[in-house]
Amino acid sequence: CMKCLKEAGLKAYEILRCKQVVVNPRVLREAGYSVDDIVNCFPLHQHPRRIHPPCTRYTMFDSQLKEAGFSAEDFRNANYSARDLSMNAREAEYEASNWYVGDLEWEQCCAFFSASELKRAGFSLAELIRADFGPCELVEAGFAISELTDPSVKRRRVTETG
Repeated sequence: CMKCLKEAGLKAYEILRCKQVVVNPRVLREAGYSVDDIVNCFPLHQHPRRIHPPCTRYTMFDSQLKEAGFSAEDFRNANYSARDLSMNAREAEYEASNWYVGDLEWEQCCAFFSASELKRAGFSLAELIRADFGPCELVEAGFAISELTDPSVKRRRVTETG
């Protein structure tokens, strides 16, 4: 079983590099592998199961990891930023006229979380502002209106976003 392999010291890298093995992200999670183990075990852009969409049973994209039960906190622990996990930020990067056919395929490979989920994962107000969450979403996530109107928060946003 996968848990036995994990306990025996088998790294996610060794499992994922085997193209003949169909690996279910849920089984990896249940065996104790982390998002970090799965996405960062190969050199940048060389992960054999994250090469090109669409998502299939042979791929292991962020959306599939989220669907398998990995949380926003799991992604945070793998060094994802709130901006990486925000649909709002993703949409802000593209204007409708600048979308390419392939961009829509990549969109389906991303894991997106709400402001509430990201706050529970430990992301700060400043990080959520940089992730393009609006005042309504931030209030729904549990931030006080006074926090949103604090001049230091606005100053941080301008400074940190350029």
